[in-house]
Amino acid sequence: MPVVSNEEDKHTLISKHLILVLALLLALIITEALIFWLEGPNSQKDILALTFGTFGTWIGAGAAYFFGRENMREATTSILKLQGLSPTEILASTRLVDMNPRPVPQTFKPEDSVEDVLAWFEKDEKRFFAVVIDKDGKFQCAIHEESLYRFINRQMKTSEQKYDDVITAKTINDVITEFKDKKETESLIQAAVKIKENNTALLASELMDMEKKFVAVLVDDQGKPAGFISTGDIRRQFTRQGK
Repeated sequence: MPVVSNEEDKHTLISKHLILVLALLLALIITEALIFWLEGPNSQKDILALTFGTFGTWIGAGAAYFFGRENMREATTSILKLQGLSPTEILASTRLVDMNPRPVPQTFKPEDSVEDVLAWFEKDEKRFFAVVIDKDGKFQCAIHEESLYRFINRQMKTSEQKYDDVITAKTINDVITEFKDKKETESLIQAAVKIKENNTALLASELMDMEKKFVAVLVDDQGKPAGFISTGDIRRQFTRQGK
């Protein structure tokens, strides 16, 4: 069955159906009129009864067919549109806030010690980045767990300090200072992209792809962390809706 692509095509199709109905109706009237006048008076009543009955049945069947066809057409169009959505179209129509983003379990401040962040990572082996906020509670960066160990190793080599001395004396800000402005290691302290929570999943996907990150931290209108999503969440979103 053909699918109506837009309103203009739909109205054109309906007009053609109406013209066909009227033409058939006119042909029926002419035919019955000829039979009516050719037959005798005794048969005219039977002809009228037969004509009205046939006419009513024909009109009812025609109307049922026409409106049933249109309803089926609309249903088919809706189904095809739903099944025909591409991953890009699905993500473009999905807001991040509607994806039930996972909450940020804990945030850290630049003055927190390296030891505190390491202890937090060790509590859950699935954690690999920590969200850092500034004094106003706004998202500053997301540092990768690897940045801490690289920082500790450098400090132990250059200053000959012991491991315990380094992690207790140094802060997150020291780690950030060590790796910022260095292209090859900047990703260690920028482990996630930042995006407003009212943006679309498509924009988040494009940002993560462009910056080669697996995580996007969502922020509210004040710039404060409101949750996070991963590339896996993006993939599950269009897989689930595309079924």
